[in-house]
Amino acid sequence: MIVQFLKRIHRWNQYKKISSSGLFDQEFYRKEYKIDHNEFFHYMEVGWKKGYDPSEMFSTDQYLNAYPDVKKAGINPLYHYYFHGRKEGRTSGVSPLLGIVYETGIPTQESRPLRYSLLKLQIKKSGLFDAAWYERQYGISEKPLQHYLETGYKQGYEPSEDFSGAEYIARYPQVGLAGINPLAHYLCLGKKAGLFYGVDPVKKIRHSKYFDECWYRDAYHIPDSVDAAEHFARKGWKLWYHPSASFSTIQYFLERFHYLHDEKNPLMHYELTHRRNDLPFSEEPLAEGLTKKVLEEYIAVQNKSIVEQYARDTKKLIVYLVPERDSVGGGVMSICSIAQVTASIDETKDFSVMLATVPSVNTFPKCTNFKSSMDVFRFEQIPNYFIELEEIIIHVPEIFVVRFMERLTPNEWLWLQHLKRTRINIMNQNMLYMPRPCIVDILRSNIPDVTITCAHKQYTTAQLRTSYNVPVHLFGASNLVRYSYVPYKKKENLLLYSPDEADFKPYVLKKIQDEFPHLKMKEIRDISYREYLKLIARAKWMITFGEGIDGYFLESVRSGAIPFAVQNPTFFSDAFDNLENVYASYNDMLLHITDDIRRLSKASRFSALNDKLREIDAQEYDDQTYEKNIRKYYRNEYTFPMEPVLKARAARMAAKPLISICMATYNGAKYLKKQLESIAALTYPNIELIVSDDGSTDSTLKLLQDFKPNFPYQILRNSGRHGVVGNFLSAISRARGKYIAMADQDDIWEPRKLEILLDRIDDFDLVHGRVKVIDKYGNLHPMEYMHNTYEADKTCLYRPIHFIEENPILGCTTLMQADFAKRVLSVPSNFIYHDWWFALSAICIGNGVCYVDTPVIKYRQHNNNTAKTTFESKTFVFKKMKTLQLIEQTFKYSMKHYEIKLLQSWVYYYGLTRFSMVYFPAYVNEYYGANRAALTRESLSLFRQTIDGLLEGERHGTRKS
Repeated sequence: MIVQFLKRIHRWNQYKKISSSGLFDQEFYRKEYKIDHNEFFHYMEVGWKKGYDPSEMFSTDQYLNAYPDVKKAGINPLYHYYFHGRKEGRTSGVSPLLGIVYETGIPTQESRPLRYSLLKLQIKKSGLFDAAWYERQYGISEKPLQHYLETGYKQGYEPSEDFSGAEYIARYPQVGLAGINPLAHYLCLGKKAGLFYGVDPVKKIRHSKYFDECWYRDAYHIPDSVDAAEHFARKGWKLWYHPSASFSTIQYFLERFHYLHDEKNPLMHYELTHRRNDLPFSEEPLAEGLTKKVLEEYIAVQNKSIVEQYARDTKKLIVYLVPERDSVGGGVMSICSIAQVTASIDETKDFSVMLATVPSVNTFPKCTNFKSSMDVFRFEQIPNYFIELEEIIIHVPEIFVVRFMERLTPNEWLWLQHLKRTRINIMNQNMLYMPRPCIVDILRSNIPDVTITCAHKQYTTAQLRTSYNVPVHLFGASNLVRYSYVPYKKKENLLLYSPDEADFKPYVLKKIQDEFPHLKMKEIRDISYREYLKLIARAKWMITFGEGIDGYFLESVRSGAIPFAVQNPTFFSDAFDNLENVYASYNDMLLHITDDIRRLSKASRFSALNDKLREIDAQEYDDQTYEKNIRKYYRNEYTFPMEPVLKARAARMAAKPLISICMATYNGAKYLKKQLESIAALTYPNIELIVSDDGSTDSTLKLLQDFKPNFPYQILRNSGRHGVVGNFLSAISRARGKYIAMADQDDIWEPRKLEILLDRIDDFDLVHGRVKVIDKYGNLHPMEYMHNTYEADKTCLYRPIHFIEENPILGCTTLMQADFAKRVLSVPSNFIYHDWWFALSAICIGNGVCYVDTPVIKYRQHNNNTAKTTFESKTFVFKKMKTLQLIEQTFKYSMKHYEIKLLQSWVYYYGLTRFSMVYFPAYVNEYYGANRAALTRESLSLFRQTIDGLLEGERHGTRKS
């Protein structure tokens, strides 16, 4: 059974890789074949047998007809092509819908007639072919589109002023080498992949209806001697300037953040790709249940109230932004609580304090779901009403930072920038909702005075300060509610659970219901907050399937109940360790929750645990400390200020310490030259290059010998193959610098890579940056951001638990303290990756890891990547397990008990958590149907196996008892 399970896991991992390859189009499959759930799994198991195509870029029938051996073997054609066919030189087939081959774009003769008609239709719809212009430009008077498709593009003719085929081919040379029509390639492949074509940007911007030269000159003080259109095209957009009062550069970028690369001018992108079928700004609908008439009444009330409560000549203002709907939740109540404390302390006596909804069509005048003495206004009222305002502090909840930046008009941005002082504070109430650091960088480039305040001390850290590069301060969490404590004897036999979605939720609830048939169970949904408070006062138990230490957890404790949750290191502090109602994982909860409910049902044990929880709650969320922290913020006394860090950074950069670049090579001649050239082009002056070669048999060594840098470098030749890990360690052992940067042989470094990382390394042992992914030709991949940031792009808070399942860091993006790197240089032989070892060592026994959300390398993806080859190895599963076991043995004294338990469960079950959270629902629906209990029993049986039984027993075909 274990062998079958491991094979199943391996297959799901393979499926995951195929699903993210771009060969499967979920939306296409759903619309074409009317499959409305588990589309990918339907195709992989059922659809291909019916001749269904996974996307417009792959033809199931053509592949099977072209390769009878695949058809005879009964192998899924997409699976065969991805893992075998490409390496064997087979083509992917072509969908009869478009006639464009995936990756190369080369059309096939069989699909020519249908392809031709569809391409004509697509080109006409796109508006990128101008027949009249083409006729005037090239003297083609008969069937200009047909001429362009068959002859013109080969002669270098352009389809219109809006599309430059020459520039498209220059950007993507493989299109030209394959002899493909550039406009056809763009419409059928490039547009979906986020590829960019170009025309003269100055000309395009000058004629755009969204470029207002007079407004632009006045807003940004552009002198008459400077061409305004050229200024915006070349420089202004990079400073986040707006081209007019009706187009927000920032909003456009943020709304298309995932596919709009940093180097793309937003107005140019709009004009070239969206102008004919997309508006630059999306219209926000009215909230559910809110009519236009009611909204007008709300606005009238707000307009009247602001006059009654605030003077127009107010000089200083503090604004707390709340959601645009009259909702209830811990976040809103906490914001109102902080606002009321702010209005009552001496530190803010010169300020007026107000609540306002985030910039939006929707608003409301008063919080009605809980007690609050403050009215709510619209953000747009502020610049229009306060005519003499000089200073403003705006507190923006983390979840609304992007919304706030998107919804501000260009004029409102200018208004904020022209005040004497504007401060934006990001209220970090839930770390998982924080915007990426690079988004905050955009905010800081417009409003330099930015701070972060946190609700939980777990993520009020120096890591957060360094990653976001702003002061960080602990506010704490509190609200306006006083809870009704009800002792155990007066509690009802009632269990409540949160409405959050979790894959294990139905199994946990089903198990409880089966074992406690007389226990009443109710989900917290569709009730008012007052009703909710009454309900939790009656209940004995609460299960939260959300973030863990949330309102459901704490409010239950304060009401005398016992809450159950899964340990979440982002929110739970050390005080919550070793509690019997907090589990290491959902697996752990599923195994033990019914036994725990049975044991805690005794009054003495129930009361003892609740007393302990109430004591922790009083210590962690003390009201006096809460007010004290708010006072400190307004005195600019931050928990983690920037001043000492900035001084240390200035001294470090002035000293320009030696940085050793350690490169490992093996048969890397194909891409090595570009990497060496990028290292030679680095702007940091004091470097040495150490290259360790692992016995290359191609021209790698000749390239290295011919490389003539203006800095010290040495080439080491290993005696025998050392492997990737040993090869890097060989180079690192010879480093002389104070800092060490590891380099792969096939990437391209950004010129300022070392300066960026050195500036942010601070007191950490290891710092790493973001990557831009490029293909084998050097073109930017549409998926710019790689897996190397764990959830760092959301949290920036690394702990040992984040490194257990897999390595979240790419070694080629790192900079390490040399003393630290050499202290842990003895990498165990069972460890798969050297960078995993260094990162885990830094977080467990060193000074930690920090993430910088700035691109530092172009990471090349091609068929020979080491990581890909290792992952596809047949022995990868066992190596991974050995590594996980080694992590436990090496770092068990520095890891928390729940992390050890979670690690053990991953080792026993080989990634059960990832498997269940990602594939579990589809796995159940596809293979088990209604018999989910069978899957649960199988999972739990596997979960209980020992490491030795799993690794050694199955390896030798036996199982230890």
